[in-house]
Amino acid sequence: LEAVRSASADERLGGVRALRKLLSRPSKPPVKQVIDAGFLPHLCEFLKAFDSPSLQFEAAWALTNVGSSDLTKAILDAGSLPLLVPLLKAEDASVREQAAWCLGNVAGDCCEFRDMILNEPGAVEGLLLNLQNPATLSMMRNVTWAVSNLCRGSKPKPNLALVRPLVPVLARIVESCGDDETIVDAAWALSYVSDGEDERLDLIVETGICPTLVKLLRSGRESSDKVIPPCLRTLGHVVT
Repeated sequence: LEAVRSASADERLGGVRALRKLLSRPSKPPVKQVIDAGFLPHLCEFLKAFDSPSLQFEAAWALTNVGSSDLTKAILDAGSLPLLVPLLKAEDASVREQAAWCLGNVAGDCCEFRDMILNEPGAVEGLLLNLQNPATLSMMRNVTWAVSNLCRGSKPKPNLALVRPLVPVLARIVESCGDDETIVDAAWALSYVSDGEDERLDLIVETGICPTLVKLLRSGRESSDKVIPPCLRTLGHVVT
């Protein structure tokens, strides 16, 4: 904690990096201890450090690790959400990707947190920008996964007006992306959106994605066992 509070930029960065590595431990990371020690307000403050992308990246990564635990609410209570969203437009691509990853973790926790992100000004717009112009394959995968979590959930379903801008882009990914992992996540996102009233089904059909979903069922590609379930689910919603 002393390093994180240090007046030295190098010591702060080193302290946050060490903290992130602790939270990245595969077995029993000390998430609760980190929260109880009062680190989260400092990590949130470091998200504002646009003069130090490395510090932003490490702070966002540490928060991502907290968000992947059963204590996700703590990072929201610390005020991270309105600080993470602007990072989706950061100049540094690794910062943008890490912010998207953190938001995806939060959205995947429960419908309440998903809706908080959907209603946060700039969140959908920022994710959409990175979905349309991913800097790397890793970013494409992580942002698509995060968007899929925003489309997920049935009690209640996400507000269709808020996820509507994402649907045509997700359809284009399924049609033209060459990466199987990304296609699977995008196909699941479309299946979540298609579950419900006619307006949802119409939105899916209007993208023209149905013939592509049928082709994927017959493609015989290596990812068939993963892509078939969301394709079948979407087509099943449409025909019924």
